[in-house]
Amino acid sequence: MLNNNYRLCWAVTVMLIVNACGNEEFIPATECSGVLTITIDGTTATNCGEANGAIQVSANGETPQFSIEGVGTNTTGTFTDLAAGTYTVVVTDGSNGCEATATATISATSGLEIDELTTTDADCSTGGGSITVTATGGDGDYMFKLDQGSFQGSGNFTDVSSGIHTVTLTDGTGCEFSQQVTLTSGVSFSQQVKSIIDMNCAISGCHVAGTGRLNFTSLAGVQGQASRIASRVVGGSMPPSSQPDLTTDEIALIVCWVEDGALDN
Repeated sequence: MLNNNYRLCWAVTVMLIVNACGNEEFIPATECSGVLTITIDGTTATNCGEANGAIQVSANGETPQFSIEGVGTNTTGTFTDLAAGTYTVVVTDGSNGCEATATATISATSGLEIDELTTTDADCSTGGGSITVTATGGDGDYMFKLDQGSFQGSGNFTDVSSGIHTVTLTDGTGCEFSQQVTLTSGVSFSQQVKSIIDMNCAISGCHVAGTGRLNFTSLAGVQGQASRIASRVVGGSMPPSSQPDLTTDEIALIVCWVEDGALDN
């Protein structure tokens, strides 16, 4: 799960090679950063407790395809029949594979929404994070729910794991408002992840300069392949068989850093 603090996408030329590390890789050809942008042109509020809101977006790509919350695709950038809440809209350009995202909030006619939201980081392996929300608008008889849990009278949630969560508010009229909240684990690239990469992947004959393969000696090189690295360390195909297997804790640190957004931290 990657949050929106950092997003770097690549158009990929499918040049499948087998490298000296004993693994197959796709080599990125064109950087997409700044090439594709998405604009929220407008939103329409929904009636309280109903799903008749709308979002209109546009993008500057040659052949943009729009989706919302990863569901459905259209070429118009128009999304209707939406309940109150905050949504992530994604646009991809079919001509080069680039991707951009934006968030838009559908308000309810009752005015029910989150007034204040605070979070604390979760530990990478044990959780322990927290989310605190207060509501405004509506009739004032507020109830709060985190993800698929039960509604409660308090907006305080503790022992929350890192990742993307959904906070839902209701008032006495049955009106609902929901918003996604991301908790990070606080794993540091410079202090925790870099040494794992340097000792196991950015080694002679593998992911270093001069080998013709992806260079993992720099932060940018690792960030550009962050999600793929996480997938491969979990699957056991990285590091190469010539290197010792990563420990469970090392794998967890890499995955948590990637899920935090592959930050420069």
